[in-house]
Amino acid sequence: MNADFMVPATLDELRQPRSYDEFEIWVEDVLKGIMDSDAAKEWIRLDDRLGKRFREEVFPFRVFARSVLVGKEVRISFPADNGDCDVLAELRENGTLRQLRVEIVNAMDGRDEKLRMEQLTRTGTVHVFGEIQKIKQGPGKFNYIIKEEPAAARREDITQKSGQLVAAAIDQKIRKAYPAGTWLIVSFDPIPLPRPEDYELMVKIAGERAKDSGFDRVYLVGDSASGFCRQVK
Repeated sequence: MNADFMVPATLDELRQPRSYDEFEIWVEDVLKGIMDSDAAKEWIRLDDRLGKRFREEVFPFRVFARSVLVGKEVRISFPADNGDCDVLAELRENGTLRQLRVEIVNAMDGRDEKLRMEQLTRTGTVHVFGEIQKIKQGPGKFNYIIKEEPAAARREDITQKSGQLVAAAIDQKIRKAYPAGTWLIVSFDPIPLPRPEDYELMVKIAGERAKDSGFDRVYLVGDSASGFCRQVK
């Protein structure tokens, strides 16, 4: 990575409370910094610390906020302290102020996702489906290649895998104890699922998995392009 590259945000900026409009402006500024620099694109794809927080917390929360919090009197912050929630939101409705604690989980295979992002950075392209693996070429931490096996997949298989990832993500969270009233956002990748009925299947799977959880509310969200957000509990 370019030694002169400046990370487009800091932990202190994550923790800073913002109104909804301020939050939107901040995320747009970060995204602009990422799009204007190849080094920043590499950072957002591969960084396991602050970059990961943006990929797995800030960006999914923005999709949720655009559907649920837009136009509301709210202050949004990301504690970034490995505590019992990913987002704190102070929401004022009907003259009453309450604090929302929001946990976020991503429905993905973390290992595969990381390799795909690395391959995208290395070559400029990556297959969405098929096996992907790291193959050592000799001694040394970075002496390896990434091998892809392009695979034509049936739509039924793609939908099944997406559903399994959504279910596994929720299972991961319901095994832990969270404070009463906590909300859960489940982020999934809608790119392989262009049909409306595929989205509805993900909603059904998420709702069934979350119905007996201790979360006060559960939302399923897609990416910024889809803008998909649905309350499933």
